[in-house]
Amino acid sequence: MEELFSIVLNINMLPSKETLYKMYKEFILKAELPYHNMVNEISNIIINSQKPIFQELKIEENSNTANTIITRYKKLIERILTLEDFDYYSEPLEPPKAKVTKISMSDDTGASAHIQPNDIDGLEIATIYFDVRDTIDEMKILNKIWLTWKYEIKDNNQLSLFKDIKPSFEDYPTRLEIFKDFVLITFMEYQSVDKEVQEYVFKSFKEFEELSI
Repeated sequence: MEELFSIVLNINMLPSKETLYKMYKEFILKAELPYHNMVNEISNIIINSQKPIFQELKIEENSNTANTIITRYKKLIERILTLEDFDYYSEPLEPPKAKVTKISMSDDTGASAHIQPNDIDGLEIATIYFDVRDTIDEMKILNKIWLTWKYEIKDNNQLSLFKDIKPSFEDYPTRLEIFKDFVLITFMEYQSVDKEVQEYVFKSFKEFEELSI
């Protein structure tokens, strides 16, 4: 049985789809950021390396075409660095409070894509994700997102005895999906979910609503 509760919102659900995108970007960003920064540090080298190609193909250096090529080239380098350092990418030193395990998106034509990785290893390992990431960033909306939340288990008695004890977490798989006039949050794999956990996820959603895209 799945634990359900819904958020009733206004009829225009575009902001809610943008909220799912913001959650996706935040929770995936910590894994991608080191490689993004590495590439940005050599941005000038990358740009200069493309200039001879632009000259041969008669592409203006400041044109949209040139900028698109450079942007895609940078992301290709990021992808290669990511795959070669996959152990860290899969389990960063500072993991986010939720892990993206699946997403669903669609465009104005009605075409849709569901990206599902290995059930336990997260979205990062899905090769198809890297192929459609640019499209996701251009659209900046998602219809559904599956997140596994890491909720800290608090034991006041234990904490009082052992000051340096490491916190322990319990995983709560969820699905957030946008309907015509409401958002539905589903807690998976549990017959019941504590109110504190429900409020934790709900509060997180509301916080992302307030962030700029």
